[in-house]
Amino acid sequence: MPATPTLTITNNSDGTATFTVAGSSGGSSNAIYWSRIELPEAGWTLVTTITGDGSATVAVQAGLKWFYCASTLTGSVAACPPVPAVITTNVLAVYERLLQAVGTTIQGAVVAGSIDLISSADRVQRMDYIADPTRFDTADLECDLPCIIYGPGLMENFVVGTSLSASDDFDYPILVSIIDRKEARYMANNPVYLQGREVVRQLFNQRRVSGVFESKTSQVQFEIALDHSKEEENWHQFASSVRLICSTRELRWS
Repeated sequence: MPATPTLTITNNSDGTATFTVAGSSGGSSNAIYWSRIELPEAGWTLVTTITGDGSATVAVQAGLKWFYCASTLTGSVAACPPVPAVITTNVLAVYERLLQAVGTTIQGAVVAGSIDLISSADRVQRMDYIADPTRFDTADLECDLPCIIYGPGLMENFVVGTSLSASDDFDYPILVSIIDRKEARYMANNPVYLQGREVVRQLFNQRRVSGVFESKTSQVQFEIALDHSKEEENWHQFASSVRLICSTRELRWS
């Protein structure tokens, strides 16, 4: 009778896991299987086989799984108890990856010359704590005005879950604002501000966020086109903002 093996699973956060077998009999064939915790009736699927004690790194479907190891030697089998483990595809949260991708996409449009107002990618800046883009100290900016700032827009929203596919839909809001200051006697609705606002809309509305696997589509919600806040004599800070609602479909525990 072979010795009962011990199975350890290490999630590598890239869609793979490292399986380590210890305490098995020399020369035994150690087959590792997985099953979905939420659908145990789906049965067990072979992941990999390790001869004797050792490790193997293998691609595994993301999610919360049961794993066990069946050790076979001279026709006899000894199996370890099932071990739960979470397998993920990325070390970064979906929201973080959406924010990074939105910033990269806007910077790409700036570099391509698509936004007339902004001429340099370093004027596209992420600020994660701006709730009202007309009422903050512009000294906090690390770039000159005019610029584009983006960041989390309020909070994410759970949309719907499906027990059959074990996936859930979420909405992640991202606020994108053109920030500038002008003398009060000048018209604030200069066409370049509205052109930049329109380009941002075209980049994302009814589109997936590029580079984010979980992204389904995005909707644009419109904030005040030119929202003013008087700062000092004859000078006004203002913002022209849109809120992106980035919709995703995510495997549970992925």
